[in-house]
Amino acid sequence: MANAHQPSLEALNPTSVVRDLCNSLIGYCDADKLAQAQDDRDRITLLLGNGAIVKQVQDCVRNQLNNEINRYEKSKTKALSFKEAGNGAFGKGKYVEALDLYTKSIAWMPSDETKDLSIAYANRSAALFYLKEYKLVQQDVNSAFNLHYPKELQHKLHERSGRAFIGEGKGTEAMQQFRQALTALQNASIDENKAAKTKKTLEDLIKSSSRSKTDHSYISGDTKEAEENIIPELGSGASRMLRAASSKLTLRSTEKEGRFICANQDIQPGEVILVQQAYVSCLSPEFYHKQCYLCFTPTLVPIPCRHCIWVSFCSEKCLNRSWNLYHKHECKILGVLASAGVSITCYMALRLVFQTGLEQVNKWMELLYKTGEKDESSKDNKEVNKKTGGGTTAQVLGGSTELNPNEQYRADHISLFQLVTHSSRRGFEDIFHRTIMALYVLQLVKETEFMSTGPQRRGEAAGTNLKENNDGKNSREDGKVGYMNEDEVAVGTILLRSLQFLQFNAHEVAGWDTEQSKSIFLGGGLFLTLALFNHSCNPAIVRYFVNDTVVVRAVRTIYRGEQVTENYGPLFTGSTRKERRTTLENQYWFECQCICCREDWPTFENMELDSFRFRCSFCHSFLGKSNEEASMGLLLECRKCSRPTNILKSLKDLQASEGKYNKALELLEKGREQTALGILLQNISLFDSILLPPFRDYHLCQEAVRKCFLTLGNKTHTQISS
Repeated sequence: MANAHQPSLEALNPTSVVRDLCNSLIGYCDADKLAQAQDDRDRITLLLGNGAIVKQVQDCVRNQLNNEINRYEKSKTKALSFKEAGNGAFGKGKYVEALDLYTKSIAWMPSDETKDLSIAYANRSAALFYLKEYKLVQQDVNSAFNLHYPKELQHKLHERSGRAFIGEGKGTEAMQQFRQALTALQNASIDENKAAKTKKTLEDLIKSSSRSKTDHSYISGDTKEAEENIIPELGSGASRMLRAASSKLTLRSTEKEGRFICANQDIQPGEVILVQQAYVSCLSPEFYHKQCYLCFTPTLVPIPCRHCIWVSFCSEKCLNRSWNLYHKHECKILGVLASAGVSITCYMALRLVFQTGLEQVNKWMELLYKTGEKDESSKDNKEVNKKTGGGTTAQVLGGSTELNPNEQYRADHISLFQLVTHSSRRGFEDIFHRTIMALYVLQLVKETEFMSTGPQRRGEAAGTNLKENNDGKNSREDGKVGYMNEDEVAVGTILLRSLQFLQFNAHEVAGWDTEQSKSIFLGGGLFLTLALFNHSCNPAIVRYFVNDTVVVRAVRTIYRGEQVTENYGPLFTGSTRKERRTTLENQYWFECQCICCREDWPTFENMELDSFRFRCSFCHSFLGKSNEEASMGLLLECRKCSRPTNILKSLKDLQASEGKYNKALELLEKGREQTALGILLQNISLFDSILLPPFRDYHLCQEAVRKCFLTLGNKTHTQISS
């Protein structure tokens, strides 16, 4: 079973609005009927048919919407107030403060106020110029011009752009801007003396820029980081079976462990074994104006959404792409979700529906339920095969115990609905809370234009057309809450199912905080092939993220036939077996049986410094410990393959590795991560050929490798300094 990966991705926060809503509605639900519901469609239909529940959910959402509109609707008055405050800070030379205030002015300004919006962008470009962020100046200058910056002021903007190009060492581009400034000067509303002085200044700038050497190799503040964030290629070509994975990986399945990933060839430390873009990903609200809402890139000069104050982008390209994919639907309701206190999994479930589209959501329902079979995703795959006879839609969507070697685990709706939900293991309260969450999100969806994007089929789904009973508990009244339709049932069902499988299959998307030298949670993502990797408290891989793409590399030698494991949270080096197992049982519903737990490996602090477990050079089996009398000879015969291993040579190699490790640490302190990484990976290869873990120096080396790889991925927002 390839489970989920961070406690922060759970669906219901303890203090959320929806948690309170659940607590107030639980008495209105018929517990027996909900327990008897066979699948998510039945659960959604049951609660959608309950007039009292639906009305309270509807009222809750609409009250929140009204509050959010009143508090957070774009406002020219607020925007101009921020702009004036920015001008005040700018006049005092407080350029960082001015930059922040101008950004707030841009975020709050209504999109139809193009003149004021263009001036705010122009003012921000001035603050950036004085902060010597010349490349970013051009971005804001272009935004101002695109918004039809006033003609009488355009000469100033062209001049600023030219001076910024000089700062970048781009004389040719600078000269073009100064010439455009001369042309624009004809429209300026200034007296003749000032115009003459400005003209003379521009002519001098044209002469000086024509003599300056153009240098296109200039790298501004954030370019180096961007160049480091490269998505690498797979180390050994692509798998025919596992999309986005190395050809060295294969998918296997057992009744006990479900599906998991194994190596079909030896994999070397550092090798790239998976590069996969998220099927769906969401940025955490706390980073809405710090990272790009679409691609997770740090936004030093955010471009806010034109219609809401909540999110920002790194470029117009990302803004437009996000709008077309999903933000046009969620823009109106994003503030409600933020104030409701729901976790990132809820955002992901909603995003999944929005980016998929109503027509495809209905197709999913047809695939899931066209045979009339009930939801089997939570049951053992073997049971599914017996029930479906090995060939129906339910088998395809539920997952088979064996896959044809040529069958690719596809990153599409087929693999999406193979993800485990554990629905049959959930208690009443869990199912009720998730169903209410689905209804809450469904009501938000209905407040958008999304439900009009597909064919409306107002069919009478089971139990949808009932009048309210005397107790108001078990039916819907037409006049108050309307009739449910197939689209409502479809969206609600997919939301409910998503809230369940995301709990066990979503990953955090992280970024590297260079100032604190640690990984920071940025949001959540669903990576369909990565979801197949099982957990180990001593994982074989490290994962980092470039935008919303996960890159997975080996952090040790993985031998042919060995399971390729990742980590769902607890590591053996930092917590005891009891602590790890308790965490995993509570969050992911399984008892860990990895080698660290089976053999009860010591934590890092309790590892012996002078005890080594030697490995056979040929079959990699255990030979003996360094403190055993037998291992003191020159050669030690393997009990499994009977071939001899030279222990003395191994000890000498280990002694030499210490100096290499110290050299790597020196390089890391100097910022030469890539050179250090090469040395560290060589050390790990050496350790893998000689020793079996646990071993202190080995795990120190692995931790250093992890940090090196994490620096290649996303970075967190860094404040521009004056």
